[in-house]
Amino acid sequence: MESTEQPPAYIPLSQRDEWKDLTPTPLDDGPTPVCAIEYSVEYSDLMGYFRTICKQQEASERALWLTENALKFSPSNYTLWSYRRFVLEQLNSDCRSEFEFLKKMTLRSSKNYQLWFHRQWTVEKTKDTSHEFPIIDGVLQKDAKHFHAWAHRIWMLEQYGGWEQELDYSKRLITEDPFNNSAWNHRFQALSRVSPTDPSLQPVSSSPRRTGLLLDVNVVKSEIEFASTFLKAPEGYWNEAIWNYLRGFYSKTGASYTHEEIPETSILAESIACDHPDNAREAVALLVDVLCEKNQPEHYSEAIQYCSILAEYMDPIRKNYWINRMNKIKQNI
Repeated sequence: MESTEQPPAYIPLSQRDEWKDLTPTPLDDGPTPVCAIEYSVEYSDLMGYFRTICKQQEASERALWLTENALKFSPSNYTLWSYRRFVLEQLNSDCRSEFEFLKKMTLRSSKNYQLWFHRQWTVEKTKDTSHEFPIIDGVLQKDAKHFHAWAHRIWMLEQYGGWEQELDYSKRLITEDPFNNSAWNHRFQALSRVSPTDPSLQPVSSSPRRTGLLLDVNVVKSEIEFASTFLKAPEGYWNEAIWNYLRGFYSKTGASYTHEEIPETSILAESIACDHPDNAREAVALLVDVLCEKNQPEHYSEAIQYCSILAEYMDPIRKNYWINRMNKIKQNI
């Protein structure tokens, strides 16, 4: 049964003994505000006293209380977060109590940059990392593509280590949802930090865009096999996240799609294109790159045919792109 109790009525700060020494500073939007915002009575009251405290540079427990309660109304207010950090530093606080406050704020409003920056600041201040991954995992369970949570996870890993465990973590998320492009991206980030490199993989001359980490051939082959299991699953062949993941290996390893030691991706694309001739858009799009990389007139002609199919049937929403791509390929014949 739902409770019918009403929250207690708000008591203005002017009626509270601990605030009677201050006069609130009203909001000044100028004589003719373009779009005056109708704030709630409570928020307007809190911010009036906050402006006064800012002017006086007061650092006190009541200032912390004020920022905490004002942030409940405006969780992305940069000035409130910044002043809270100022007060904590002035009070020489150990900041450990911030984690409980941050937990409540994360559950209330996780999609704001200021909150996650304050988490980073608190971790750096306390050297306590024990709260972060449970919070991140909880957020990602509700929203698997939560940008701020992923960014904070990478920050934690970069600062305090632990990339070795991320391969298993990303594998679990991908197995749960193969369309989770954030998990595929995170797996690539983890591999680029923990996997061996191979100096024999040099960028092909026709693809100067291929720069960066040169992963070991065996690592690439293993990941292609891992990704292919999901592409071969029912409806997996049109999962753009997986195809982008595979493209990433070639763009970052410097290897060509027709590299003699790792031809699996081009072979896989050909197989899927044959098995699904009507809607294997991603496979056919990759074959265009494969054929162009071979740098032979007959292969350019075949690539042009694929571009035409993509423009007219498989990917009409990007018709202009494929026509432009086709015209550029024709210049090589």
